[in-house]
Parts: sequence; structure tokens; C-alpha cells
Amino acid sequence: MAEKIQIDSQSDKELRYILKDSLGRGFFMRMLYEDLGIYDSSFQCNATAYTILQKKQIGLRLLDQAKRVDFDKVQLAEKEYLDMIELERKKMEDENNG
Repeated sequence: MAEKIQIDSQSDKELRYILKDSLGRGFFMRMLYEDLGIYDSSFQCNATAYTILQKKQIGLRLLDQAKRVDFDKVQLAEKEYLDMIELERKKMEDENNG
């Protein structure tokens, strides 16, 4: 049991390191949103559905751990990520309107 505590403590330190600046937070949120699809609610019911759900569960566990480690930094990371997405959307809209 002591080994589990040691592992969790190390991963907590790693998450704190990732969340301490905007580059780390951006990486973290892109991984959760885009690679692990933590907020995706639609998928095909086929052979890949199980894999998609597994990835989502990994992402949700990682997000829960990060919130436990530093809730305020995770909120900041989500805000920064959503602001970046909005800026990209506006840029594409401007380019399309010419």
C-alpha cells in the first residue's frame, strides 16, 4: 500500500509541474479535450466504441486527479483553452469573410 501512495505522490508532483505555466496547461487541456475526448458525448456504437470509452475514462480520471492537486490551475487551464478555441474560431471566420 505504501508503494501506491508513493506513486500517487509522484504523479501529483508531475501534474503540479505541468499546470504551473500556460504552456503546460495548454498541453494538458488539448490532450484531455482533443486526444482523450473527455467531453465527447457522441460516438458510433461499433467495434471502436469500447476504445473511445476507455480513452475518455483515462482522461476523466486524469482530470479528477488534476483538480484534486490544483483545482484553481485546472479552472485556469480550461479558461485558457476555451479562449484559444474562440480566438481560432474568430480567425477562421474572419478569413472566410475575407
